[in-house]
Amino acid sequence: MLYSVGVTLRARPLQVECSMRKSRTVHALLVQSSALAAVVLGVIAFGFTVHLRNLRRENHLVAKEIELRHAATATEHHLVTVAQSAVHDLASCPDVIEVARGEVEPDAPRAHLVLDTARKLIKAEIAYIMDATGTVVASTHYDGDSSSLTGKSYAFRPYFSRAIAGQNTTYAALGVTTLRRGLYFASPILAEDSLTPVGVVVAKMGLQGVDRILSQLEGPACLLSPDGIVFASTRKAWLFGAAHPLSAETREALRASRQFADAPLAPINVDLSQDRIELDGETFVRLTATCSLEGWKLVSCICPSSQFPLSSGQKAMVLFLFGSLLFLLLAGLLVAVSMFQRRQAQERYREVIENMNEAILVLQDRKMVFFNDRTLEMTGYTTDSIQAMDGLSLVHPLDRDRANRVYTALTDGDGQQSGSFEARIERADGATLWVLISAVRANWHGRPSVMAFVVDITERKRLQDRFADANRMESIGQLAGGVAHDFNNLLAAIIGYTELLRESLSEDEEERGFVEAIDSAAQRAAELTEQLLGFARRGQHRSEPVNLEGVIKETVEFLSRTLGGNIKIETRLGAARTTVIGDVAQLKQVLGNLAVNA
Repeated sequence: MLYSVGVTLRARPLQVECSMRKSRTVHALLVQSSALAAVVLGVIAFGFTVHLRNLRRENHLVAKEIELRHAATATEHHLVTVAQSAVHDLASCPDVIEVARGEVEPDAPRAHLVLDTARKLIKAEIAYIMDATGTVVASTHYDGDSSSLTGKSYAFRPYFSRAIAGQNTTYAALGVTTLRRGLYFASPILAEDSLTPVGVVVAKMGLQGVDRILSQLEGPACLLSPDGIVFASTRKAWLFGAAHPLSAETREALRASRQFADAPLAPINVDLSQDRIELDGETFVRLTATCSLEGWKLVSCICPSSQFPLSSGQKAMVLFLFGSLLFLLLAGLLVAVSMFQRRQAQERYREVIENMNEAILVLQDRKMVFFNDRTLEMTGYTTDSIQAMDGLSLVHPLDRDRANRVYTALTDGDGQQSGSFEARIERADGATLWVLISAVRANWHGRPSVMAFVVDITERKRLQDRFADANRMESIGQLAGGVAHDFNNLLAAIIGYTELLRESLSEDEEERGFVEAIDSAAQRAAELTEQLLGFARRGQHRSEPVNLEGVIKETVEFLSRTLGGNIKIETRLGAARTTVIGDVAQLKQVLGNLAVNA
């Protein structure tokens, strides 16, 4: 069987080699013809390709500019339209008016319910009511945060001063308490009996929606404040940076208003005021769309692309080029089929070799010139290590001579075609494995070599050892059973004669105590033989009701006669239930062992 495997493995690579030679010949001819056709078509298509690329880039920029305007509209609808309407409605709510005028206690449940409902409907981060002095008198909680703004004064915020003057205001800033980005929508609270606002209601919208809109744009994109500060961006490094140089007055005014808290407002790595921007080694075109947030605008950096539809004239030119390239396509198809067949044959052989559970290796000049992944798993060595070492050095020194003899016999060409033997191999981590090595003569690149199939039989060896141990234990059990039976026969005679001797002695004779001691010892020996018989029966002992106090008394009586007069044994027996299920002999053995050890 091993010989036939060796022949098959040598014959199939020869057939594959012939097929690969034919494939290379056809491939060379097709490549030459394809190259000639490619040169001719390349000259024809070169001029049009340059113009076509520029035209498609312009179309790309137009499409992206439209997309940016849609993003600005979506931002305006997501943040401004919905939030402004909700805050304006809140300002006219009677519960909100009562809290702002101080007619009810701060954080009144009714007002808190109204604020929390509005916050959830418009998906705001927080909503709160400020009195005429700018102090928060009712506030919801931040999502995931139990803190409240009630009692804090935000009169310094521009949105408060504008709203208390009667103007609906949208203000973008960092939260002073949380340092979270947000748009603050403030509306004045007007009572029917008052001409001036009695307070301000505010809802803060987070910029998660803006971030999602920006992430859908192509290339770097950001939301800029009127002063050129990046307030949202697809690049986190740009946040709160200056998109163009700031004057000293502007920088000081921003820091005084704390619109962006304590952000450094350092310049980013590009100047977004330019039409063309150099970024990350590429040239981008800046596109801008204005928002209705008082001078805020969306900026997107686009790298022009040539992936847009053509006009009818351009399509006609493409059809002409397509017809011209059809020949090259057919030629390339033939080449692809040839290469696919070649690759498919290689993959089939690779799957067979790599998915086998055996380690497969080829030795040539005692070096491993081929091996599968299973070889690395079994030996624990890396590819470089196993290629550099003597292949036979993996075999354990005690089995290496046998491996050398088989290798020499297969490579000397004396007619031996195969060999099989068991041996130990040493892993890289020092562990030893038992393996079955089946070796056949092979021809690797025209030179004699040895192909070996290695199977891990360590577990089988371990099971064989366990089976041998079980056989030995069974033999010992049989021997113990025989000895116990013979010894029982002797004990039966001793116990019988002891009973006869006891009956011949009166109760007051001194010798009667010695006879009882002999009888107790013989009974103890009988119990030991019973244990030997239990061992011979593989642990099958008696399980029956036993009076534990009686067992203890018998054991103490036996020990008092055998331990000596200088040892005193005391017993304290008072259990409510003294009957247990067990083996009398084993219980006496345990008590005796405890006493002797003590």
